[in-house]
Amino acid sequence: MWCTLVQSDVDVVGIDSRPFQEDDEAFPLLLADVSNEQAVKQAFSEIFQREQRIDYLVYSAGILRDHALIDTTLDEFDGTILVNLRGAFIVGREAAIVMHRQAGGVRIITIASELAYLGRASYGAYCASKAGLLGLMRSWARELVSDILVNAVAPGPIDAPTLSVENLSEDVLLAETQIPLRRVGCPEEVAAAVLFLLSLGGQVFWQARRSGRMEAQ
Repeated sequence: MWCTLVQSDVDVVGIDSRPFQEDDEAFPLLLADVSNEQAVKQAFSEIFQREQRIDYLVYSAGILRDHALIDTTLDEFDGTILVNLRGAFIVGREAAIVMHRQAGGVRIITIASELAYLGRASYGAYCASKAGLLGLMRSWARELVSDILVNAVAPGPIDAPTLSVENLSEDVLLAETQIPLRRVGCPEEVAAAVLFLLSLGGQVFWQARRSGRMEAQ
């Protein structure tokens, strides 16, 4: 997804807990644990020093674990919430602090999941974290509307590191494709939705919300 954003002439700076894989360095990457407040603060300080402004935040960090309820440890549950929800809160807050000092046109977008709505057996921690993320985005959309446009994209199954098609068993792949399109999506399709929300087209949603004609999604 990030390569698509880079190709759209957006200056991208990433934050991740791990370095790039070999031959995959498409943009500057700062190493930080998104659930660690001080590490995120330091990363945003470096980003602002580098760019002097932050126009867009796209939060896509996520952990996906497939464990039955009785087999899920508290550490596994907490670890999922730390990255998927706490991390979004910390990163979003630090971005908003910078964005509030800038002129309009700034955006915050998070990557949620259809499972926030549907739920799925053995994905309790993930579903809870993504449902919480949607609640957080709805709150921010109302709170920040005068300065910042907030949206969440909730894709279905995507062929990404958390759900690599080539590593799925036949049974799991069959379960993942029980959707109208009958296939797993690709990161570029998610990126297209994000780019729309970053574009002037996404401004339509902002103006509608500011005038009270649309509920926050």
